[in-house]
Amino acid sequence: SRYTDVPEKPQLIEAQNRVRAKLIGFTQPLATTLRDYPESDTSIAARYARAIAWYRVPDLPKALPMIDALIADEPENPYFYELKGQMLFESGRIAEALKPYEKAVELAPDEPLIEVGLAKVQLETNNQALTLPALKNLETAVQREPGMADAWRLLTVAYSRLGRNGETALAQAEYSMLLGERNQSRVLAERAMGILPQGS
Repeated sequence: SRYTDVPEKPQLIEAQNRVRAKLIGFTQPLATTLRDYPESDTSIAARYARAIAWYRVPDLPKALPMIDALIADEPENPYFYELKGQMLFESGRIAEALKPYEKAVELAPDEPLIEVGLAKVQLETNNQALTLPALKNLETAVQREPGMADAWRLLTVAYSRLGRNGETALAQAEYSMLLGERNQSRVLAERAMGILPQGS
């Protein structure tokens, strides 16, 4: 192969390092992560892994400054904002999670997982004014990734809050189908067909 002696591009190596760091931070015990990524390692990947590991303990007072420092170093990185939003949301600080998720979607408008994360926060605020923006994010996400069960589940919430019963039943049918509940999905799909205009 003509690529045998071609070195890997530095940006690909860095991307792989970050993926590995994220996986270790999310899946390994804190001690393992700190062993693999000691404080002496000041690379972005190592700091990313440590921020995730401390958030999972959970130790938000330690994790948040770490992710804020990463954001300061790479203010155009949507995944750092997404992680900050996730940290805040899962710690019950729902209102504070909104801005990081909004920034993440702004920087990565074609990432369905981030759109679903933002929509979840928007719905959890219980602010009716955020229901339509949440719905827009979810509809966009399922257009790109129709197999995302969580997005369909959240769509049932958004449609229901807006009194759109036909779309609620349809989203429930899609969700049930993704869970393998075919009979339930058929019942819900038939309910949707009875409510929505023919041909819609």
